[in-house]
Amino acid sequence: MSEAPLGRFYSILQTPFDAGGAIDHASLGRLLHHRETCGCDGLFLLGVASEAMFLSRAEQEEVVGLVMRAIDGRLPVLVAAYAPGTAAVIELGRRWADLRASGVVVLPPYATMPTDDAVVRHYAAVTASLDLPVIVQDEPNTSGVAMSAALLARLAQEVEGVAAFKVEGQPVTQRLSAVRDLVGDARPLYSAAGTSFVQELERGSSGMMTGYPYPEVIVETLAMFHDGDAAGANALWDRLMPLTAMDARPGTMWAVRKEILRQRELIDHATVRDPAPEIDAATRDEIGQLIDRLGLDERYPVGD
Repeated sequence: MSEAPLGRFYSILQTPFDAGGAIDHASLGRLLHHRETCGCDGLFLLGVASEAMFLSRAEQEEVVGLVMRAIDGRLPVLVAAYAPGTAAVIELGRRWADLRASGVVVLPPYATMPTDDAVVRHYAAVTASLDLPVIVQDEPNTSGVAMSAALLARLAQEVEGVAAFKVEGQPVTQRLSAVRDLVGDARPLYSAAGTSFVQELERGSSGMMTGYPYPEVIVETLAMFHDGDAAGANALWDRLMPLTAMDARPGTMWAVRKEILRQRELIDHATVRDPAPEIDAATRDEIGQLIDRLGLDERYPVGD
């Protein structure tokens, strides 16, 4: 299926754990309700920001099943099908299709360093085997595979079932320009709302797929930009840059985001699983102080 899911913002859903490290169903329900009502266009499950790599296959199915039953078709739901080889990706993709996913997000094969031809064969096999949109994820930090702009353009040209691209290779602004120049308007490009959010949009990003813990900010920034107010979008994002910088610290992204969500009372615990590093008490205090200084709880209250 070549038609891409529509929408500018897919919010990556975190996986909340209780104090003992088990999936916290009650917190997941609150988090899901908040994401459904915050203005995002769809959800993205089992992405890097979801700690999918720390979940068993059974737990992944549990999360997807719970969310799909709760959301009941009210929002499109993308699900990551991450696996080192093509056959395993296809198996996961078919399972997510059975659970009514709207599309799957797929990394390049990473069991070994693939040639460009092997990457093309991988995506051709995946798209031929799945009757739902396939989004190519260019995220070398996770896969270890750096796909060139020329390779992404080749995928757009040669693999009909590729619906969109999630571009995260660094520097992301230059990557977006290079890919957009080669792909044209044939496929949507998504990025991850980094420190260069508005510039990502100016460089050709169609929207965001991100686990940013204040999704309301993503919705507001995107609305400003697409209403022609790039200055306002930049001013809002610049004002929140201290939060964005803390959110983007290498290694602690999961713990920082979960602590923010805990302080917003959207989840009960900020538990992360090994080997993801915890944050210390001082950092938790700093997060609370930053939220207060920026007035985030007043501007973006969590509704009932």
